[in-house]
Parts: sequence; C-alpha cells; structure tokens
Amino acid sequence: MLLPLLAFFMMFVACGSSVDDNLVHNDVCDAVLDDGVTFDEGTVVITKAGGGTISVDVEIADAAAERSQGLMCRESVPTGTGMWFAFTSDTTSGFWMKNTYVALDIAYMDSNGVIVDIREMQPCTAPIDSDGHLTGDWPDAPEECVAAIANPSQAYRFTLEVPQGYYASQGVAVGDTATIDQ
Repeated sequence: MLLPLLAFFMMFVACGSSVDDNLVHNDVCDAVLDDGVTFDEGTVVITKAGGGTISVDVEIADAAAERSQGLMCRESVPTGTGMWFAFTSDTTSGFWMKNTYVALDIAYMDSNGVIVDIREMQPCTAPIDSDGHLTGDWPDAPEECVAAIANPSQAYRFTLEVPQGYYASQGVAVGDTATIDQ
C-alpha cells in the first residue's frame, strides 16, 4: 500500500504546478480568464552587449487576444520566466497592468531584437473582498491603471515582461539583443 502511494506522490511532485495553479480566482479574474486563451511556449536568449547570455522561459503572446490577456491574474511570475509579446509591425503603444498582481519589468525591442527601453510596472488590481467579490466600481479603463501606463521611449516590435528586478539582477540593459526559440 505504501509503494503505490509513494509512486503517486513522486509523480505529483515531478509534474510540478501548471499555469492554472498560479491563477488568481475572483469575480474579475474568473471573467477575464474565461476566454479560453492559451499560450505557446519558448525560450528567449538575451545576448548582453558586454558579453554573456541569459535564457528566459516564456509564454508567447503573438495574437491580439493573447496580448490583451498577457500576465493578468497570475499570483506570481517565477524568476527566469516571463511573457514574450510579438507584434506584426512596429508600434509605440504603452503597456498597462490592469488585473495584474505582480510587479514586472518590461523590455521593449526593435525589429532586430535590440532592447531599446526597459521600464518598471506596478500592479493595478480591482477592489476585491476576502471572498473574491468585487467591492467597488472597476471600469474597462480604470484611471489608476491608465495613469500608470508604461510608455516606451521609441517604437518597438517585441517586448519581454519578467518579474521586477530581474533585468537589473542579470545585468540586462538597453543595447542587449533578444532572440526567441519556439
């Protein structure tokens, strides 16, 4: 009896936790996450201008619905992971943190993958009670989220969001280059 139970436990631990285990569940997030959006995965390699590389395991947001959801409603973003956003042409639109519970850094890259800007972003979440119910007004574009939009200093084609402080801890800077393996 002990052997089958031990085998089950080992299988459970080996499988780890899925993205679904890392989601915030409340009135707002359950509605946001009910869209059936899924993400492909890949690895981004950042080559530092001064030498050396780092790898980041990413979820890929290359369609409008994926880019719209991004890292919303995640309880955490583990170190060494993030989300890669890809656009079909250059853009200057900023990123906001509506329904995002984790402080993030965002690197903006040009069409060649060269980092042109890095910004910090703070969470912007709905007023939720301890039971997960909305306790106030949460419009489509809350003022506090709009006011905190992270606007890039120039046009970009790609972005990479990671936990706040990760770029600094790894020595990633403007001028470094990122490539993605899907």
